[in-house]
Amino acid sequence: MIAGDLLINSTGDGTIGRVAVYDEQFPAVVDGHITIVRLKNPKLAWYIAAYLLSTQGQRQIYRYINGSSGQVEIYPVDIARLWVPFGEQENVK
Repeated sequence: MIAGDLLINSTGDGTIGRVAVYDEQFPAVVDGHITIVRLKNPKLAWYIAAYLLSTQGQRQIYRYINGSSGQVEIYPVDIARLWVPFGEQENVK
């Protein structure tokens, strides 16, 4: 992982959908229960994390959950489908 990576808890009933930004300057690793999202523009990581933790963001995440009985997962292909609204495009650069 590198600073600016977005971390999404991708397994477990009650923990799935937790989002954090890795904001350290030293290398780290995660296990298979965390999806690392590396952004083209790491400056957007905090905005995207805040949105995904909002009611609308959590609804999107929960829409793509697979499984049952506490063994729920959201796959990286579905995380890639999450939509984050941005205002004017020139402010996104």
